[in-house]
Amino acid sequence: MPEPPVSPVSAAEARAALAAAQAELLAALVAGGRVPDGFDPGRVAVQARGLLAKRRGSVRPRRPRPRRGPRRRVRRLFAEYAADT
Repeated sequence: MPEPPVSPVSAAEARAALAAAQAELLAALVAGGRVPDGFDPGRVAVQARGLLAKRRGSVRPRRPRPRRGPRRRVRRLFAEYAADT
């Protein structure tokens, strides 16, 4: 059986396409970007929350500890900060 025709793609074009796909996935994981086609949005959301918790945990020992104030507000503010950086 003959193989289906394959469009010729240069190595540079393939690398550029892979880099764009990786950037789109990274944006979905850490900045609330669109989930790329072919990925389960629920699983990406779970992983994004896990990465945020990991980042929050690495910052926790270095941040000043507020005497008062709701922790939810601090978590929300950190999540906003993390999405922008």
